[in-house]
Amino acid sequence: HPDAALVDREMTESDLYVCPVLLLGDAAEHAHDRLRSMIAERQPDYVTWDFESNVMTGYLSCFCPRCMEAFREHAGLGADVALDPETIERDHMEAWTEFMTLRMARVGAMLKEACHTAQPPVLMQIYSGYQSPETKWRYGVDWAKISELESCDIASCGYGRNWERVSATHEALGDIPLIVGKL
Repeated sequence: HPDAALVDREMTESDLYVCPVLLLGDAAEHAHDRLRSMIAERQPDYVTWDFESNVMTGYLSCFCPRCMEAFREHAGLGADVALDPETIERDHMEAWTEFMTLRMARVGAMLKEACHTAQPPVLMQIYSGYQSPETKWRYGVDWAKISELESCDIASCGYGRNWERVSATHEALGDIPLIVGKL
């Protein structure tokens, strides 16, 4: 389905990834069915989504017309504002990061729903970096948005960090349990 392809920063259509607007819309049921099928086949106790995907180059970073329109609406930008990867990074990076971390949390919520409705139902875990401004743009994750949308049952972060980052992550997650690790 080339018309459904993600368009990357270089404006190349992906052979692997679907446009996130479609993933969260028309293709959502297909994604649910695929994940449910994998759960039924493999019988895991839980599913972990390890998400560390830069907001400009990751596999949810799409610059197709659908995504540009969704971003324009999210950021409150007029139709006269030029949008492409370069102008977004130069002029709208804060709004783009907000948009992308919200997109990630929405995909997480969709995956969690598929996990909970699978046979057998399983828990959904998201793994990424600790809450910080850097984690938002470098890894595309804002744990506060994940908490707000209840995008997972369990959150986890590794490598160990200073107490301030661990505490900020725990606070951002609200009632979602946090597992931390250290190599």
